Amino acid sequence: MAIADQSVFRAAGGTVQICNLQGVVRQSLAFEEAHGSVEHVDVCGEFLAAVTRGGFLKMWRVGGREARPHGPAAGRMVEVGGASCSVVSCV
Repeated sequence: MAIADQSVFRAAGGTVQICNLQGVVRQSLAFEEAHGSVEHVDVCGEFLAAVTRGGFLKMWRVGGREARPHGPAAGRMVEVGGASCSVVSCV
């Protein structure tokens, strides 16, 4: 999970759900089934990043009314130091 402003971003299987602070789902961001379940979620400023068990990274711009894809729509396979699924938080 990650929290920014008035939104909670939570991993739920192969999706990232964007909820308000009361837990009502406002939007769901889906990965392809072949990418696996979402393992890591991080938000920095107006950008959201999520990585799946299969090592796929997707990013969205979440600063407006709805999240919009940022980068390749299908996501990108990532591998860091021989271990897939690694996301570094921004400071």
